[in-house]
Amino acid sequence: MLFRSIQKSRKDSGFNVSDRIRLNVNASDNLKQAIETHEDYILKETLCTQLDYSSDAQDLTFEIDDDKLEISLSVVE
Repeated sequence: MLFRSIQKSRKDSGFNVSDRIRLNVNASDNLKQAIETHEDYILKETLCTQLDYSSDAQDLTFEIDDDKLEISLSVVE
């Protein structure tokens, strides 16, 4: 579900398929642990070059298994 949320956000933001992105995440402890466990896969599959954890990530909000996930994406120049 997390992977799908990031990919949908990329598409909704109008990013090109080949754009490299910076991902900022604000997640519950459960989701943060899952993200950290699968970080390499997430980075590779979403073309993310930088992943930061911060409460500033509030552009998009998702609910995953009763846990709140907020993310913001930007294209890496």
